Amino acid sequence: EAIHQIIASLGWLLLLLTPKQQQSWYCHALSASSSSSSSTTNNSPQIRVAVYQPPASISNSNNNPLALLTQTADALRIASIHGVNLVLFPELFLPSASSPAFVSNNNVVDDIKSIDRDGYELNIIGNLCAELGVACVIGYAEKKHKSEGGEEDKNGIFSSAAAFNSDGSRCGNCRRITNTGTAFLQGHALVETIPISIRLSTLDKVEQEVKVGILIGEDVLVPEQCRHVVKSGAEVLLALTSFGGQPQELSRAQTIVQHVLPTRSIENFVPLLCSNYVGDLSSSKEKETFTFIGSSAIFNSFGEELVCAPCEENGDMPSDGGYLLPCEVGELYAVNLNLKDDMQTQHLMEQANDWDLTPIVGGEKGTSQEQKMQSRKGFGQSATTSLSTTMPTFKSKKSQQADKKKKQKRSKYYPWTG
Repeated sequence: EAIHQIIASLGWLLLLLTPKQQQSWYCHALSASSSSSSSTTNNSPQIRVAVYQPPASISNSNNNPLALLTQTADALRIASIHGVNLVLFPELFLPSASSPAFVSNNNVVDDIKSIDRDGYELNIIGNLCAELGVACVIGYAEKKHKSEGGEEDKNGIFSSAAAFNSDGSRCGNCRRITNTGTAFLQGHALVETIPISIRLSTLDKVEQEVKVGILIGEDVLVPEQCRHVVKSGAEVLLALTSFGGQPQELSRAQTIVQHVLPTRSIENFVPLLCSNYVGDLSSSKEKETFTFIGSSAIFNSFGEELVCAPCEENGDMPSDGGYLLPCEVGELYAVNLNLKDDMQTQHLMEQANDWDLTPIVGGEKGTSQEQKMQSRKGFGQSATTSLSTTMPTFKSKKSQQADKKKKQKRSKYYPWTG
């Protein structure tokens, strides 16, 4: 113990006797080494993402388009203050904060407003992202452009999403492909399943591109679309939703949020963000109440709930995870997210990429040894062809003689077979 005390005291003396410049260099090198060691232990960058859950009463301000833009600016400002890198808004947030189901069920097609993809509202959103350094994906009602043709749908509307980088530049546009009723048009399934690269700054102040797959509304109910987006390189799934309905329809919406969304994360081994409205919305025409179930959430690649919003307005969070960031209207629910932080998921994805699921049409079933190897490798033509080329088959003399007799008999009755 005396020796340890002497060594410690000598260390303190050396630190005190060294000049200040060397001390600062030593502390800087120590911090750099610790940061490098931490970066080696965790190669994946950490980003802070948030989902915005506004109340359904926000749609009452649809007569004043600048009101929603003001509330959007407040949400992005709160996100910037708390270091959020990416914010997700719900479906059809601009210009009137509505829902396709509400529009179809209450016959308010004429009341729905739409904006052009190059409209001034989206330009304002881009300027806000550049000023605050926050990337965002926001849903809006897109007006069909005249260059797309179709006189019968010249007044058609798409349920779309606009994606912005942290520098304010526009990085992509996506349309909903599932059926949205007579009030909305559908996007092309092939075009909308291409992931979008969003540039954002991580918590370490490092700029990074993250590929995201955007799902709008009930697109999450199509597992093929989710799988195709992830296979194309998407690292995160973003679901812009407006789940809700009349009292007899709420159980279906709750089932989607509680079971389908985490299932999509588990199936594709990627995190999923979901943003939704909360509260009641009444129609002046049909005099019926449309209830949004809220429950905006963020799931990791294992389907675990990292943060979840309440299912009713001004309710309590069902879990303690994540961060609650109150805004002037609505709330932000944020969490720190690690991308590709699990080697097991990468191994499973690589294993799934080796599977060949194309059916074998015709041909012989092969030997028992080939069938065993094929069952180990997967189902497909590549398994059979690779085995036939790499593994030669050896037959006994009896089997060779039996094959020769069959061939002779076949050529006797069917000469054209040779």
